[in-house]
Amino acid sequence: MAKVKQSYRCSNCDYKAFKWVGCCPTCQEWNSFVEVKETSRIGAGYGRVSEPASLCTIDEIHTEHLERLCSGIKEWDRVLGGGILPGSFLILTGDPGIGKSTLLLQVAHALALSDKKVLYFSSEESLQQVKNRACRLGVTSKQLFFSDQANLESIIATGKAEKPDVVIIDSIQNCLLS
Repeated sequence: MAKVKQSYRCSNCDYKAFKWVGCCPTCQEWNSFVEVKETSRIGAGYGRVSEPASLCTIDEIHTEHLERLCSGIKEWDRVLGGGILPGSFLILTGDPGIGKSTLLLQVAHALALSDKKVLYFSSEESLQQVKNRACRLGVTSKQLFFSDQANLESIIATGKAEKPDVVIIDSIQNCLLS
C-alpha cells in the first residue's frame, strides 16, 4: 500500500511546510513555495507471510542492570526514571509550538556535553532553523551531529554506521519509508 504525503518546500532555502505559505519564514522570499508529493510504502511485510512471534513467561526473561544516560536536566531525568535507559524508544508528544524541539535540542546538547555521541535528525525544520535555535540556546558541542534526512531507512543505516549513544528524530511522523 502506498501513502502520499503532500508538503511544500521553499525553492530559495529548502524550508519545508505542510501547507502553502506566501512568505517563507526563514528567508523571507515571497511566492517561493512549490508543492512536493512524497510516496512511501506502508504495511508489514509488503505481502510476505510473517512468522508467529515467540512467547515466554516473565521468569524466562533475562534482565541486566543498565546505566541510565542522565542529561543533567533535572525534570527530564526525573520523568524518565533517572535518565534515558539505553535501548529504549521514547516518543515526546504535545501541541504544536509548546517547545518539544527546543527541549529535545537542550537534552541532546546536555548529553553531548557529557561525552555522549548524539545524532539529531530534523525532518520537520530546515537545518538553518535548527541552527538558529541552537545559537539561541548556546548549543556548541562537537559530539552533536545534525541532518535533515527524512528517510527512515537512511536514518537507521546512519545509526548503524555511526553507533551513537542517542538518536533523536524530530519529528518521526514526517519520516518516510522507501
